[in-house]
Amino acid sequence: MTLTTLTRDAWLEGRKFSIGASEAAAVCGESPWLSPLELFARKLGKMPDPDLSDVEHVRWGNLLEPAIVAETADRLKLRLLSVAESAERLESPEVEIVGAVEGRQLFLRSHSCPWMVATLDGLAIDEAGALVSIEAKNTSYWQREDWEGGEAPVHYLLQVAHQLAVAAPVARGVLAGLVGGNKLRIVPPIERAAAPIEELRALEADFWRRLQTGEPPRADHTESSLRALKALHPDDNGESVTLPLEFAAMREEIARLEVENREREERIDALKIQIREAIGSATFGVLPDGSGTYSLKTQERGKRVVKASKFRTLRFSKGKSK
Repeated sequence: MTLTTLTRDAWLEGRKFSIGASEAAAVCGESPWLSPLELFARKLGKMPDPDLSDVEHVRWGNLLEPAIVAETADRLKLRLLSVAESAERLESPEVEIVGAVEGRQLFLRSHSCPWMVATLDGLAIDEAGALVSIEAKNTSYWQREDWEGGEAPVHYLLQVAHQLAVAAPVARGVLAGLVGGNKLRIVPPIERAAAPIEELRALEADFWRRLQTGEPPRADHTESSLRALKALHPDDNGESVTLPLEFAAMREEIARLEVENREREERIDALKIQIREAIGSATFGVLPDGSGTYSLKTQERGKRVVKASKFRTLRFSKGKSK
């Protein structure tokens, strides 16, 4: 078969109009960085995708990916396939091989669920001839506990499940993480029969339907959803809406929390005044038990110009008593 070579820009463009494996966790509400609502806003073009080209850990992840894939295959006694071999093995009525990203990674699309795409880091075969996909991650030392005991972050496991849903001929998926640059952790292979493929397809189908109809998913309680709401509703239109009944109780809770926060902040301010008084003209104030040190250094701030910006502010005003 003739294999098309895709530039990175062409690959990124193709991902805009589909759901990729790295976005599966966001659809499921399991991503630590991206809410379903922000993914929705990005897919509609209301928010730009972040430019990760100059992000240091992303660059190192791309550089180390082939080494992680090769070492994982070696430790599991798998034979890595070339891109051309992989394309031949994956060719089936269930999957479309869109091309090879920079000639290195296969970019696949599901025939039955054409909104689902996947880019494989590596493909290998085991001693029985079964196909095994390999997903490589380069992660920091501070996340080492997430990879201990054969475990891995759930958002990465969902990424592998999504890849299995797209790459139908693949029997199992392997997730491997290079932790802190010197510890390779390989998660037990995810068998196709054990992967939540049907559940994932259903969730992604519903998300895709929302994109077609413009019906946003519910906002969760994350900064990601707040960013999305600001992008989806940048301006007000002067109209009024009647909020549901439960919002009255919500307002009471906000008022109570605001009082508690104000009292807490006043107490904190009072304590800080006492600390400043005790330090006086000194630079440092050392706690008597040696548990810490306060500093009160003189600092200067230069002039700065604040760029013009537009934003909406949420405020509350009391209504007439009923």
